[in-house]
Amino acid sequence: MTPKAVFWDMDGTLVDSEPLHEAALVAALRSVGIAPPINLHERVLGVAAWPVYEMLRDEFGLDLPFDDWIVRKYDHYLPLAETLKPRPGAIEIFN
Repeated sequence: MTPKAVFWDMDGTLVDSEPLHEAALVAALRSVGIAPPINLHERVLGVAAWPVYEMLRDEFGLDLPFDDWIVRKYDHYLPLAETLKPRPGAIEIFN
Protein backbone atom coordinates (compact mmCIF):
# COMPACT_ATOMS: atom_id res chain seq x y z
CA MET A 1 0.00 0.00 0.00
CA THR A 2 1.35 3.41 -0.98
CA PRO A 3 0.85 6.20 1.58
CA LYS A 4 -1.51 8.97 0.53
CA ALA A 5 -0.15 11.44 3.06
CA VAL A 6 2.58 11.95 5.62
CA PHE A 7 1.94 13.62 8.98
CA TRP A 8 4.74 15.46 10.76
CA ASP A 9 3.96 15.67 14.46
CA MET A 10 5.75 18.78 15.67
CA ASP A 11 3.40 19.77 18.46
CA GLY A 12 2.41 16.59 20.24
CA THR A 13 -0.70 15.89 18.20
CA LEU A 14 0.03 12.20 17.63
CA VAL A 15 2.48 11.45 20.47
CA ASP A 16 3.83 13.39 23.42
CA SER A 17 7.61 13.21 23.07
CA GLU A 18 8.40 16.16 25.35
CA PRO A 19 9.11 14.01 28.44
CA LEU A 20 11.59 11.97 26.41
CA HIS A 21 13.32 15.07 25.07
CA GLU A 22 13.58 16.44 28.60
CA ALA A 23 15.02 13.16 29.94
CA ALA A 24 17.54 13.02 27.08
CA LEU A 25 18.54 16.64 27.60
CA VAL A 26 19.05 16.10 31.33
CA ALA A 27 21.07 12.91 30.73
CA ALA A 28 23.21 14.61 28.07
CA LEU A 29 23.91 17.56 30.37
CA ARG A 30 24.86 15.29 33.24
CA SER A 31 27.13 13.30 30.92
CA VAL A 32 29.22 16.44 30.38
CA GLY A 33 29.21 17.40 34.05
CA ILE A 34 26.50 20.08 33.94
CA ALA A 35 23.77 20.00 36.57
CA PRO A 36 20.49 20.84 34.83
CA PRO A 37 18.64 23.80 36.35
CA ILE A 38 15.32 23.06 38.02
CA ASN A 39 13.44 25.21 35.51
CA LEU A 40 15.10 23.65 32.44
CA HIS A 41 11.89 22.20 31.01
CA GLU A 42 10.04 25.52 31.14
CA ARG A 43 12.99 27.28 29.50
CA VAL A 44 13.36 24.89 26.57
CA LEU A 45 9.78 23.75 25.87
CA GLY A 46 8.98 24.57 22.26
CA VAL A 47 12.42 26.07 21.58
CA ALA A 48 14.49 24.85 18.64
CA ALA A 49 17.77 22.98 19.17
CA TRP A 50 20.11 25.84 18.24
CA PRO A 51 18.75 28.42 20.73
CA VAL A 52 18.73 25.75 23.46
CA TYR A 53 22.36 24.96 22.64
CA GLU A 54 23.28 28.67 22.78
CA MET A 55 21.62 29.03 26.17
CA LEU A 56 23.42 25.95 27.52
CA ARG A 57 26.72 27.18 26.11
CA ASP A 58 26.37 30.77 27.32
CA GLU A 59 24.79 30.18 30.74
CA PHE A 60 26.13 26.78 31.79
CA GLY A 61 29.45 26.49 29.99
CA LEU A 62 28.61 23.71 27.55
CA ASP A 63 31.81 23.45 25.54
CA LEU A 64 30.92 20.90 22.86
CA PRO A 65 30.43 22.01 19.28
CA PHE A 66 26.76 22.03 18.27
CA ASP A 67 27.01 18.93 16.07
CA ASP A 68 28.64 16.92 18.86
CA TRP A 69 26.04 18.15 21.34
CA ILE A 70 23.11 17.07 19.15
CA VAL A 71 24.63 13.62 18.64
CA ARG A 72 25.09 13.27 22.40
CA LYS A 73 21.51 14.34 23.11
CA TYR A 74 20.06 11.95 20.53
CA ASP A 75 22.26 9.13 21.79
CA HIS A 76 20.18 9.48 24.97
CA TYR A 77 16.87 10.11 23.17
CA LEU A 78 16.80 7.29 20.61
CA PRO A 79 16.75 4.40 23.12
CA LEU A 80 13.75 6.09 24.77
CA ALA A 81 11.85 6.53 21.48
CA GLU A 82 10.61 2.94 21.51
CA THR A 83 8.56 3.82 24.61
CA LEU A 84 6.52 6.47 22.75
CA LYS A 85 2.81 5.78 22.77
CA PRO A 86 0.23 7.35 20.47
CA ARG A 87 -2.23 9.74 22.04
CA PRO A 88 -5.75 8.34 22.38
CA GLY A 89 -7.44 8.35 18.98
CA ALA A 90 -4.25 9.10 17.03
CA ILE A 91 -4.15 5.69 15.33
CA GLU A 92 -7.90 5.44 14.76
CA ILE A 93 -8.00 8.67 12.78
CA PHE A 94 -6.00 6.99 10.00
CA ASN A 95 -8.44 4.10 9.51
